[in-house]
Amino acid sequence: MSELTRNDFSGSEYLTQNQLFRKIFKSKGCSVKRIGRVLQVEYKGRYCHLLETETTNTSLLAYRILKDKRVARSLFERIGVNTAVGAAFSSQDRSAALEMVKELGVAVLKPADGNKGQGVAVGVTPKNFDDAWRSAVASTHSQVLVEKCFENGVEARYCVIDGKCVAVHSRIPPSVTGDGVSSIQELNDKRNKLLLRLNPSRRNTEAIIDEHRKNLLAGLGFGLDSVPRRGERVLLDWKAGISTGGDAQNITNQVHPEMMQVAESIALAIPGLDICGVDILARDHAARPTEENYIVVEANTRPGLSGHQYPDFGEPIDVSSLVVDSVIRRMHF
Repeated sequence: MSELTRNDFSGSEYLTQNQLFRKIFKSKGCSVKRIGRVLQVEYKGRYCHLLETETTNTSLLAYRILKDKRVARSLFERIGVNTAVGAAFSSQDRSAALEMVKELGVAVLKPADGNKGQGVAVGVTPKNFDDAWRSAVASTHSQVLVEKCFENGVEARYCVIDGKCVAVHSRIPPSVTGDGVSSIQELNDKRNKLLLRLNPSRRNTEAIIDEHRKNLLAGLGFGLDSVPRRGERVLLDWKAGISTGGDAQNITNQVHPEMMQVAESIALAIPGLDICGVDILARDHAARPTEENYIVVEANTRPGLSGHQYPDFGEPIDVSSLVVDSVIRRMHF
């Protein structure tokens, strides 16, 4: 990533998502009241409520379908989009899950009902299976999904509002670059501080080197005390979620229109899904969505907007205003 320059939002006004929504709604003539975690918006005698990006217009059915990754996956397959090869296992089925990992070679383990990357491990092999399994089991009230790792893929979040894909950012796995002096732990601490200074939206998204990441580092021949050569890039995780320390890069203008249509087809297939984020792994997001090129990882009703609003790399897209426009437009009817 040395060719890219990080965005610097430190000198601009930073607002949390709710603060940003309140400001935009008020600028458009709405009155806004906060009730606990919920925003109540009034516009010309009509009301709408928002919990982050879930709105009065988001159906409970949409939430429940996407919350359970097993159900969501079944729907994705029904409408003809590609998904990863895999299966679900109960917390008592450790041996069967391990056998599937052996069969797949390199796998992804994740809670069937998880969010924000909690309990997700990428690059799982029989050698590091136990740590990944314990993490996934601890993060689920349901089952653990074991899926074949989609190799050489870049993960991207597609933001869909009212059936139209309006923004896409790729997710870059966390890494550190050696200076020839500092250890990997020291480099990661510096990186976390830099991200927070340049991008206040990165609060609570630091890259923590847990046991799974320690095992991945060990597989690459590193420990926390290792000192990488100057300019040497060391990957901390294959998982690229922003909530677990990855970076966001706006790629909206480079994405193939048919790849956007994949995300839109999911939003349109689920009743009452007005705003959603669709996560797609692709070897090339600028190419057509062939079977060999992509898989849909998941979708959710409450996608974080900060990766579009405050990307680490590339131009920001004001998706918050687009959400507000959608809410006001629907309140006209």
